Amino acid sequence: MENEREIEHFGFSAEHISIERKYFIKKILNLALDHVCSKIVCSPETSAILAQQKDDIVRNIMEDKSISRAIATAEKMDKKYFAVPDHVLLPPYFDHAKQYEDKDEKEIDDQIESHRKKFLENSMMLASLKIENGQYKSLAPFIEDELKVHRQLEDSFKCLNMKEIYELVDKTMSLSNKGN
Repeated sequence: MENEREIEHFGFSAEHISIERKYFIKKILNLALDHVCSKIVCSPETSAILAQQKDDIVRNIMEDKSISRAIATAEKMDKKYFAVPDHVLLPPYFDHAKQYEDKDEKEIDDQIESHRKKFLENSMMLASLKIENGQYKSLAPFIEDELKVHRQLEDSFKCLNMKEIYELVDKTMSLSNKGN
């Protein structure tokens, strides 16, 4: 089915292109080797031997790693660029496309309006969040100062001897009791 769609759309398939490319490469190699053999001045027996080995040489060239890699890469590109995706509707099949009625258009219009309202609500929410974030950023220096005071208080409490404070409170309480 896939090849049929490609042939219908392009007039050929990716496999056709790949096969033709290989054919032309082999043809060019054969012509080049024929030309080389014709330029070599040799006896008719040597020419016959060269002609017999020409097919082996072409096969060895085609099986070379770099050549076969290049051909494989070209075949991948053929499959990528000469393929009709399944979701594409070719011109002969346009009559199979869904025909929209007034009811369908109204549903779509309602969905669009709903999405538009959600978009506006989300835009307003984003704007309010940006304002709120700006307010938090403006409070950051005050919060940092407050945290600094808390750290200083913690450090000063670490240095206090609580036993002496309790004794001072007890003495103060006893003096205030005696005064009454």
